[in-house]
Amino acid sequence: MTETDNFIKCRDGKDREIFPAMIKDRKRIQHFIVKFRTDMAILNLLSLDLAKMAEIDEKEAESAFSDEPYNAMMEMLVMAFGNKYTAEEIEQWVDVAMIPKIFDVFFAVSGYKDATKKKTSKGK
Repeated sequence: MTETDNFIKCRDGKDREIFPAMIKDRKRIQHFIVKFRTDMAILNLLSLDLAKMAEIDEKEAESAFSDEPYNAMMEMLVMAFGNKYTAEEIEQWVDVAMIPKIFDVFFAVSGYKDATKKKTSKGK
C-alpha cells in the first residue's frame, strides 16, 4: 500500500487521510460492525426498523426507518478519519459511493487485495 492509498478525495475537493483501524479499538469495532453494512452504504440509510413495522399502520410506515445502522456507520467513519472530524462534518463531504473505499483502507482490505493479486499473477 502506498502513502496515497490512505487518502480519499472528498466531495468538497479536499484530500483527507483515512487511518487503518487501531487494535486498541477492537471493542468499539466489535460493537458497531454488526450493526451496519460496509459494502453497500445505501442500505445503512434505508434500513427498516422491523419491530416498528410490525406495530404500525400504512400511514406511519414512513417513520419506520431505523437510524441504528446509519449511526453505527458514522461512528466507524469518525474512527476511520482518525477522530479528527465529527459525524456531522463527515456527512457534509462523504457520499455513499466513497464509504466502501474508506472501509477498505480502515480494515486494511486493500493490502489484502494487493497481496491476493500478486499471488494470482505469479501463478499464471
